[in-house]
Amino acid sequence: MKYRDDSRRWAFVVAAIAVVGLGVHSIATAQVRYSYAQPPATQKKSAATVTEWRDALGRSPATQVTEKRGTTGGRDTKTSSWDTLSGGGSSQHAVEGEEETQRLDDKTVRVVHRLFGADANGNRKMLAITEEEKRTLPGGRETLVRTVSQPDLNGGLQVIRRDLEETKTVSSGATESRTTVLRPGLEQGLVPHEQVLKIDRKQGDVQKVHTTRLLPNGNGGWQINKEEDSVIKTESKNARTEEERVYQRHAQQNLSVAKRVVTRDWKDATGQEHRTVETYLTNTPGTTVSGDGRLNLDHRLRVVRLTSPDGTQQTEEQQEDRDLNAPFNALRVAQKTVEISASDRTGHNTRQGTVEAFDGNGNTRVIWVFNTQQTKQ
Repeated sequence: MKYRDDSRRWAFVVAAIAVVGLGVHSIATAQVRYSYAQPPATQKKSAATVTEWRDALGRSPATQVTEKRGTTGGRDTKTSSWDTLSGGGSSQHAVEGEEETQRLDDKTVRVVHRLFGADANGNRKMLAITEEEKRTLPGGRETLVRTVSQPDLNGGLQVIRRDLEETKTVSSGATESRTTVLRPGLEQGLVPHEQVLKIDRKQGDVQKVHTTRLLPNGNGGWQINKEEDSVIKTESKNARTEEERVYQRHAQQNLSVAKRVVTRDWKDATGQEHRTVETYLTNTPGTTVSGDGRLNLDHRLRVVRLTSPDGTQQTEEQQEDRDLNAPFNALRVAQKTVEISASDRTGHNTRQGTVEAFDGNGNTRVIWVFNTQQTKQ
């Protein structure tokens, strides 16, 4: 059961741009001087999706998001652009992106993500490149090398992060994944910065995932910094529950629970699909950390989707948060998104919706109107 939250999706895009130096895997379009970043001369099997975001009255400025997918020369490509439209109808590229996937052989896949922004003069500027190469080895083992680079002051590329990941099946039947994160050290060269060990075990209708994050201890070894436990239960073909707990070190350097997320998915007798996501924290915004470590409900997401016999889907999403002016009160509805999606006889998809915000008195106002059109080229 999948739900899409586009208002949060585009907010994430903006956040990703801001933290790309931390190795966010963003898609991008490279500058002309990089030969491998030239756009394909021809594209086949292409399709485009355009989403426009406008204010409640449909006025500019607005944001237009265009995504294109295609296949050429054995490569799958996806390009994205985020444009800001001015009142005169002209547009300015805020972000451009390109993702290229190529199967080098039957055991190796290479993916390149390129991200572009604009400089102070509005010229296209390289932000980052992420290159991934995934190999399948004998015995079901897999390796992944991910390298994130950014332009340096000399016009070249500087590696700011490299992930070395190996996945294998252990004797118990579980899947074990170990990732070593390398970052530039005090001197030139990359040094180990973090290790992530993930064990995924499934028994019947229950799946358990344990993740351990370790940092260097200063003596050449590693020390656990965070642990994450996730338990996924399939109760029936129409019901599923996932519970995640995050353990972090507190002031006394002991691991204790800091976050709990419970996700429930189910379908009722009328065919409506439901999802609730409840997030519990040991601290409340605007207050100090709870002395007894109790978890308090801090955020709730409710999603309901109904599919009509003709295939039209209506999805309503409601977000509940704490009032920062009254952090100890019960959660209140902060935002609601309503979306209707449909397909015509030619297979083109359309999506329309509104985003409403709630004030402290329970009054609502529309803050965004969005419309998505899909075309085949």
